[in-house]
Amino acid sequence: MGAEWPLAASLRQEEPPLSLVRWVPAFCCSVRDLERPLGDAVADGLDELLLGIEGPIVAAPGDDTSPSAAPLNLEDSETDLGQLVDWLSTPCRCGLFLSTAVIERLAREFGVPRGFGNRRRLLRALIEGGSRYDGLEGVLKSITELAGRHRSLLGTTYGSSPLLEQATRSWRDRLSASQELLREAAELFVSRDRN
Repeated sequence: MGAEWPLAASLRQEEPPLSLVRWVPAFCCSVRDLERPLGDAVADGLDELLLGIEGPIVAAPGDDTSPSAAPLNLEDSETDLGQLVDWLSTPCRCGLFLSTAVIERLAREFGVPRGFGNRRRLLRALIEGGSRYDGLEGVLKSITELAGRHRSLLGTTYGSSPLLEQATRSWRDRLSASQELLREAAELFVSRDRN
């Protein structure tokens, strides 16, 4: 078996590859964010599959990125919303995948123009629009809460399996670091906007 398999090919295998435990739990959290019955059913099925996998943990790609290291230096006057967008649009760094559907839902919720383009562009439009339309604090708080839900879901869904608990630890650590960063960013950027 190869080191990495696309999900569809992995699901066709008699025994799913161990590599699934490294990224499918985070994928399931993002699928659940869609709040659709089909997405929930897919995530439930994948959770059941994952909980049946046994084996030793193999280091995940990107595990060398320390989740405890400060993702951005918010004290640096050069740090701006664009750098925050870059952080948040890189799931292996921040621990969170913000789908287009979730970004669009947040834009509607906070009355921010939706924007157009790829996911990174939409996220940039959401955060910059939140700053322009006095909704930045709410946008950042909602993303912080979403990261908290992912962290909690990873712990409760997979905590009963030593393999999955260990496999999801780096995701939970990254989500925790992102929550802290987002709280700090909300304080810093919102106070900059008000001044």
